[in-house]
Amino acid sequence: MSDTPRMNDGDDLEPRLLLHYIHQTAAQDPGRVCVSLPILNNPEDGFRDITLLQFEQAIDYAARWMERHVGRGRSYQTLAYIGPQDSWYLILILAALKTGWKLFAPSPRNSFEAYVKLLHSYECKVFFYSKEHNIGP
Repeated sequence: MSDTPRMNDGDDLEPRLLLHYIHQTAAQDPGRVCVSLPILNNPEDGFRDITLLQFEQAIDYAARWMERHVGRGRSYQTLAYIGPQDSWYLILILAALKTGWKLFAPSPRNSFEAYVKLLHSYECKVFFYSKEHNIGP
C-alpha cells in the first residue's frame, strides 16, 4: 500500500462552514498538519508544522482578543487589519467571522487617502494594524 494520500472522490463531502470543519477535524485528528510555515525567511532553514488543533487554538485566542477589545459584531460589521502578510490574515478572518465581524484587509501599499476612502466606503469603524505598518499621513 502506498503512503501517498488518496484523493477524495467526493462521496463523503457535505456542505459545512470552514470553522465547523476545522473544529470537527481538530477534535478527531488533533495532530493533523494543516500548514507548514518557514522557520526563517529562507526555506532552506526548514519549516514548522502547525496542526489543526494549534490553528483552531490560534483562531479562538484571536476571537477572544477581538471580543475583549471591540466586542461582538452585529450583522457582520467590517473591521480592518493591516500587517505582515502571513498566516495571521487567515486566523483573523476566521476569528472575525466567529465573533460576528467581517475582516477587510487593505493593501499595505495604499496611500493614507486611499485608506480613508476605502474605510469610509466599507463603513469600517475599527482598524487594527501591526506596529510595522504606520499608515498615518
